[in-house]
Amino acid sequence: MWRLFDVELLVDRLTAGIPANPELLRAWLAASSAPTPAVEEQTAMLQRVDPEAAHAVVFYRDVTGRPCYESRGFKAALKEGANVLKEVLRVRNLRALLAQRLFVSPKLVPIRAEVHVAERPIRVMTRQGPRTSLKRYEFADGVRLRFRLKLLDDGVVEERHLRRILDYLQESGLGADRSQGSGTFRLVFFAAAQQRG
Repeated sequence: MWRLFDVELLVDRLTAGIPANPELLRAWLAASSAPTPAVEEQTAMLQRVDPEAAHAVVFYRDVTGRPCYESRGFKAALKEGANVLKEVLRVRNLRALLAQRLFVSPKLVPIRAEVHVAERPIRVMTRQGPRTSLKRYEFADGVRLRFRLKLLDDGVVEERHLRRILDYLQESGLGADRSQGSGTFRLVFFAAAQQRG
């Protein structure tokens, strides 16, 4: 019923994307259901209380506090690649087909490279107009990520599709700050995995 693949990536620079401040995270999550002014008010409040935390992003931490990459981010990148390549691969609705048939594990992949913190100016749009702020973010260079892909073996999404999507993603990247050049990677390993039992 399933085909299993092992994948290893060597990411040039992996940049964090999770708000460091829990209040801002809640505001981001509310953005889909709340009007924009509510989110802006929350962000403005954080900037008054702790301006550095208002635009700080970090890596997800596991229960031991170790920085990790969430495999759901890799699946999101695969879906994005499928959407871009659907015409090239001649598969209608490839993104939706892949989302229904492909599962990525483990949930958390430890980041074994050294994590650094940097800052850069960003432009943010507020009700008072454009503003400049500082974004503080975590990043790590030379990050190895290993995943197990579990693909429904029904002939709809095939290994050749996954290979083409991964080839595209090496240039497009994954994770945060791709417009700044983060997230590009080299595909180190991609092969069918041994089936157990």
